[in-house]
Amino acid sequence: MFSERTVSRDDFAHLPPLVLEIEDADGDLTEQEFFDYPEMARQYAEMIISGAVPACRYTILACKRYARMLDEAEKPGNRFYFSKEWVVDACSFIENLARPDSEPPDDIRFFVIQPCQAFWLANLFGFRRGPGFSPIEQGERLFREIYLEVPRGSGKSPFAGAISMFCYLEEGAGGSQIFVCGPKEDQARYVFDPMTVMAEHSPGLKDHYGLIVTKKGIRKAANENSKVRMISSIADREDGANPHVVVMEELHAQDEALFNVMDSSLGKRPNNLFLSITTAGNRATGVCYNTRRRLIQILEGVTDDDSFFGVIYTLDDHEIKDKKIAHDPARWIKANPMWGITLVPSSLMERYTKAKAQSPAAVLEFERTRLNIWSNGAGGLVDPDNWNNCFNAELKRSDLKGKTCWVGADLASKNDITAVGIMFNERGRVQIFNRYYVPELSAAFKHSEVGPLYQGWVESGHLITTAGAITDYNAIDLDIREWAQEHEMVVAVFDRYQSNHILTNLYNDGIPAMDMSSGIQTISDPAKDFFALIEGGILEHDGHPVTTWMAMNVVGYIDSRENLLPKKEDPNSPFKIDGIAALIAANTARLDKQLNVDTKKTDVYEQRGLIGADDD
Repeated sequence: MFSERTVSRDDFAHLPPLVLEIEDADGDLTEQEFFDYPEMARQYAEMIISGAVPACRYTILACKRYARMLDEAEKPGNRFYFSKEWVVDACSFIENLARPDSEPPDDIRFFVIQPCQAFWLANLFGFRRGPGFSPIEQGERLFREIYLEVPRGSGKSPFAGAISMFCYLEEGAGGSQIFVCGPKEDQARYVFDPMTVMAEHSPGLKDHYGLIVTKKGIRKAANENSKVRMISSIADREDGANPHVVVMEELHAQDEALFNVMDSSLGKRPNNLFLSITTAGNRATGVCYNTRRRLIQILEGVTDDDSFFGVIYTLDDHEIKDKKIAHDPARWIKANPMWGITLVPSSLMERYTKAKAQSPAAVLEFERTRLNIWSNGAGGLVDPDNWNNCFNAELKRSDLKGKTCWVGADLASKNDITAVGIMFNERGRVQIFNRYYVPELSAAFKHSEVGPLYQGWVESGHLITTAGAITDYNAIDLDIREWAQEHEMVVAVFDRYQSNHILTNLYNDGIPAMDMSSGIQTISDPAKDFFALIEGGILEHDGHPVTTWMAMNVVGYIDSRENLLPKKEDPNSPFKIDGIAALIAANTARLDKQLNVDTKKTDVYEQRGLIGADDD
């Protein structure tokens, strides 16, 4: 049995009006009454947090973040503040726009801001930059990047058009340009066509702003450079574009090159907005999954970025893994914030029934578009709750002196992070530690997304810098020798890439060292075991921030034989997993029953050959 609807605007009809002082045309302040959109947004967040409105973990975390930020905004001297006036302005403007289902001239229908939409708008327009920013930025929106992952049927495309129209006409940007980007023109029109309806049929709007509307664009008669237009490929873009807003429709299907070009075109205005809307994708990779991963890390508190707001509506991980639970209609309300408002529950059930009758592929498509379940990949392999449960604040490597250990190293990159992991098995649990190295001249320090993280980790001592532009493996060599002196090291395992020199030096000096293949046949079982240790709470870690970051980055791919290969979400992603790869290498040695090294002088090569030597 499922609910008829989620919380709606009707549930807030009791709110007393919000009284604000508004400056009239003569510059005088007068009091006016408005619907209290900020209070509806606040109460909606509270209802999500309390469980009164069913929601997944990511939605709950977004609401908790909002509540924290509201508290911070009230503190004297805080770098940002909250403006009820801006929220009311945006909501009131949008509620005077004609909806795309209007039938002019007699039946003009208007937007009605629903609680979840008020929550989005309160985040987007309510938080403003304060004294912590440069003078030119003060008073502008705090959030410049928005990611909304909402299933089909929630009206997200017209709503993105309404947001864009407000930014275009009301944010005071001279010569403002709005670019609506879609994988194809037909998809870009999901946002653009509703904007033309708004421009043509919202009472007084077209004349007041002097808008000229065509099938390809909207512009202001008084300013030829101020326009709204569609872009569906790099070929469509304009050199020297100076966008005020970029809208990415169905980000999961976007061309990465177009995404990067449009992203790089921002930054010339203090109030830019990059708005991405999407359903789940069918590949746990690419710019959409990368953006999603960044948001999850912010929501989980792994990283911090107060210019990025987003919310994900889906089912929880344990529900997704169990198809019987995922296909229970009582759960679907969690993934659909407009349940019973723009989305008819019975219609969704009919679509599910039809999909089951068609094929497994049709069911997967239903899950993707209607429940926001990513397909064709194992997705994130580490549940944040499980990882947090494995944290042991008392865990110290120095307390394990003389204990048996296994070491794994990932030397895959000489100009970025290199990781070494050490693993113990004491008291019925598995203890892990990592060290990380990066060349001081690495280009990663200049990367807009990970550069500040790297710098912070260097300052806190969690990331070791080596001189020059490539990693000095001598520093890693010395650290492994130190570990070999302090612990009973069974073996140090290296992947085959770039490891020959350090491996040979260690081995020649009597330290057990060997290389191994990183192929899926070698890695799969140790990787499954490693993630099972986390899920079962058997693993213990010391809360190393780089390891935590990498644990949240790792995704998995499963082949036809159920082999698991942990990977980054995209080969070019700056979100690394080297520390996890190093620990899985150590776990490979720990689980290898054939490996039996009694002393550091034992010739491991003669004893059993190379781990995974027969792999492709």
